[in-house]
Amino acid sequence: MRQHVARALVFVVLVAAIGQASEYYLSDDKEYWWYWDDAPNYELLVPAKADSYAPRHIFDERSLDIALSKGGPLIRVSSVAKVGGGYAAIKQATLGRWQHVLSGVKVTEESDITTSRGVKAKFLVATGQTPGGSAGMIRLVVFLKGADAVFLELLCKQKDYAGDTRRYWIRAVNTFNWR
Repeated sequence: MRQHVARALVFVVLVAAIGQASEYYLSDDKEYWWYWDDAPNYELLVPAKADSYAPRHIFDERSLDIALSKGGPLIRVSSVAKVGGGYAAIKQATLGRWQHVLSGVKVTEESDITTSRGVKAKFLVATGQTPGGSAGMIRLVVFLKGADAVFLELLCKQKDYAGDTRRYWIRAVNTFNWR
């Protein structure tokens, strides 16, 4: 318990030091922390035992990169107040970001979803080949509320979408809520 509290406090201090207002809170499940942000206001559960956590704030987009293992799957939580272009712009930016390393990118799933908390979102899965020949996967869930957007990305090799990676991703998506 002390270790979790100490780690949570370190992250709160780190995040505050770079000018973000996001915060981590202990949850009832020791595998997860509640992650809250306020521009826009939202919350979701994130894995408590990831390899690294890297907050960023660039061009008024606030993000938290959660590396589940060294060089392994990455969950990115991003938010933009007053996003320009809505879902279409976020989709284009996400897929375009990886076009230099993923060839033959195909959107294999795209739909509207409702999470277990009753929150509506846009959902997308895209796959492509990495330069090393493995299949890469991008999973994207976009939550929109007025002009505000929060979007979750999972970036991994397709074969890695299993076990803890899959469980952490589904938990993050399904615990998202606007505050």
